[in-house]
Amino acid sequence: MRRVTLKVKDLLFTSATIDSNVQFDDGRSIFQTFNNLQRRDARLLALRELTLDVYIKDERYWTTCNRRLVAYLMFQALHRDEEIVADCVLRPHWPSKINPSITIEQGLSIEWRLGDPARHKSRVPGAQAEKLAQQSKHKNLPLFDGDYCALAMIQEIHTIPGASSRTRPARPGELLVSLSELELKDSDDLNCHSLDWSKHRLRSDSSSSPRCVSSRDLFDIEKNDTESVPVLDLRFTHDTIGPNAQFSDERSLYEAFDHLQRKALHPADFNEPLDVCYKDGIYWSMSNRRLVALLMFQALHRNETIYAECILRSTTWKKGKFKKACTTKNKGLGIEWRVPKSGEKEPRISGEPKHYNQPIFDAEYRSYSKIQELISSPDAVTYRAKGGESTFDLSTLKLRRDPSDSEAHEMYFA
Repeated sequence: MRRVTLKVKDLLFTSATIDSNVQFDDGRSIFQTFNNLQRRDARLLALRELTLDVYIKDERYWTTCNRRLVAYLMFQALHRDEEIVADCVLRPHWPSKINPSITIEQGLSIEWRLGDPARHKSRVPGAQAEKLAQQSKHKNLPLFDGDYCALAMIQEIHTIPGASSRTRPARPGELLVSLSELELKDSDDLNCHSLDWSKHRLRSDSSSSPRCVSSRDLFDIEKNDTESVPVLDLRFTHDTIGPNAQFSDERSLYEAFDHLQRKALHPADFNEPLDVCYKDGIYWSMSNRRLVALLMFQALHRNETIYAECILRSTTWKKGKFKKACTTKNKGLGIEWRVPKSGEKEPRISGEPKHYNQPIFDAEYRSYSKIQELISSPDAVTYRAKGGESTFDLSTLKLRRDPSDSEAHEMYFA
């Protein structure tokens, strides 16, 4: 056993799949580890935690640390101007749990494995449990479903021994839960989000849903005359993109990549093709975020060529957008997350990747924001508390992303 430094692009997977929750054993998301690699201020710490166990077979290097290699390869995909290396421990004997007949072709790619709905039946029944089991998570909460996070957090607080919650005989169709103050925080986090219920009550007969951000459907394809270009032939025009890693419709680019991995989205089926300029023999993409998602997908499928649908634009298109967008400092081969400006209103989340403007790795903040949204909705009313009592009055809490969405997360305060 000895330590070696190896190029990540030379390493092969020993498994064809990883669990679709895309978490490490400690509950942290692979996406968060990749995000830390992309952030210069967190990169060194992230690299210290990414040592790989490596074995030699057929004169190639194979790793059993498949999830760590996923994060490394996603990072390498966005830094084609340099060779990313990993600290590895070279093991002498091929592990007995790994199929010795695995081929190099199989080691070049990896898929998400479908999850087990049985894990979630305690929180969500039936079809919702099955749906939840297939989602990427961080600390066992779905990354792209803030409504479920809020529901799970409220449910957890409601069942904590000694919590200020109680029920009383209900009026027709009504139950009462009384909480003087709600605190949401990570168990290791000294900071917490607090919400005082003393001035808010939500009518229990409310049938409307919380306000939501309208957006275009990611999967609505506009048919245009396009050209298919290998994503590895495309270059970035930007040197950085915003650390929130959202598209203009406020969906996370991590969600787009996740859909690609789950085959819920084909590389050619984005809502619109990439806008590309062909100049000096190079295809320059002005659709930098979509290119990020496609390159990360290509990195996990090195056994095939991924193509992107592109529209060729002139350099004078949209009043010379190409010239304004071309800020790259490495010939378009690499891109970084932009460092957030100082003095942001929400310093805790200003530099975090988001989905619908909510940080995907901070379930506490997402839940806090969702509950604030609920109590400030048109169906929330104020009342004068008696003797310092604070009440949050509802029979059923329903959280849904979109008013037209028939599937809502429900919690009954019985």
